[in-house]
Amino acid sequence: MVITGNNLQKMLNFFSQNKTITTTNKGRFKQGENSEVKNSEFNGNIEIGTNCFIENVEFTGCIKLGNHVNITRGAILHGNIEIDDYTVLSGPSIDIFTLFDKVKIGKYCSIARQVTIQEGNHQISTVSANFPQRFFQPDIDRRLGYNSSGNIEIGNDVWIGAQAVIVNDVTIGDGAIVGANALVNKDVPPFAIVAGVPAKVIRFRFEKNIIDILNKIKWWNLNPNFLKDNLDFFNQPMSIELAESFYEKISLSENYY
Repeated sequence: MVITGNNLQKMLNFFSQNKTITTTNKGRFKQGENSEVKNSEFNGNIEIGTNCFIENVEFTGCIKLGNHVNITRGAILHGNIEIDDYTVLSGPSIDIFTLFDKVKIGKYCSIARQVTIQEGNHQISTVSANFPQRFFQPDIDRRLGYNSSGNIEIGNDVWIGAQAVIVNDVTIGDGAIVGANALVNKDVPPFAIVAGVPAKVIRFRFEKNIIDILNKIKWWNLNPNFLKDNLDFFNQPMSIELAESFYEKISLSENYY
């Protein structure tokens, strides 16, 4: 067949409409409008919002994605996981695992390669931490060999660096940064920068008076169209003057949330 300009356009139109490619679905699967899913495997109750891009991933369990979420390059999500709007998991080899409780990730977060977020640990109060019963009683509930002390909650606008590990019963506040290779086993305050094993606060991103205003603004909840019209807020170094002027602007505007 000779591919003329018209034929080429027809082919492009066909592939643009058929945006689910080589994907296996086992269970309940819901995909929002204008989302693109490629080369992935889903097993369980999977809900993908609008305008998402999902490629080369494995989802198992109860996974709910908001709108404009981007997850690629071999990410594995297992369990009860919720990821809010505009968050990016840019692997490879990101692993999020839950067994008893939930992992919740907020809006506009960036999670780097080889990050592990794990709710659930080996049971260490018994004689063995390695659950040898599984070899002698194949039908035993594997969860008996594990425990958890609570959910993992990651706020909005959080950046998690490469190969960081986050364990159960941890809350990471809005605007925080987790350094590469950090082990987070305690709560992280909003707008803190943490690093190390175990992770400790290195410093805060801004002065307290600025953080107080940013906590009032909560820009991640603003209407995306309002943000598009005010990109200068993101394009220059943060200062008390910038924070105050932006706060005043949203106070005088309509339909900004």
